[in-house]
Amino acid sequence: MQPCAALKRLESLGTIALTGKRVNGVFRLLLSRSLWVEALGRIQQNRGAETPGIDREAVTDLDESRIDAVIAQLSAGTYRPQPVRRVHIPKTNGKTRPLGIPTATDRLVQEVVRMILNEVYEGAGRAGRPTGPVAPGACRCVPSSPSMKSTAPMAAPKRGAGVRRCGARKECV
Repeated sequence: MQPCAALKRLESLGTIALTGKRVNGVFRLLLSRSLWVEALGRIQQNRGAETPGIDREAVTDLDESRIDAVIAQLSAGTYRPQPVRRVHIPKTNGKTRPLGIPTATDRLVQEVVRMILNEVYEGAGRAGRPTGPVAPGACRCVPSSPSMKSTAPMAAPKRGAGVRRCGARKECV
């Protein structure tokens, strides 16, 4: 796919998704080199670009020859993400929390996929989505655990019952 055509296609994904049509050609778009070059520029500007992953390689060490190798692996179906480097960072209360740092190549792949999915789900400026108060009847109490997958409106459960309340209606408070 031509560089200009790939970027135009990426920009059109949001409009296509909003119309309800099936979004086709996403994998072909994923193999477009121009998206990878743009993603490389984006992640090299990040504050954590100097932080190495488990392979001790930072994002600033990546060059465009790595892009060709990753695209070839993706098209052949042989790309496999590497394990993340686990570090513990301090919290304000004195404890630490674990943080996984992916390899530079995996960060690049994640950024390209993020760019594509962001256009599909957020692309056309969130057109048609309400930005004001929740419409009557649209409020749902959202389960906070994967085992509670109901999409039907829920009666207000007891406090601490694993349900996050939206607070938009009095039965959800």
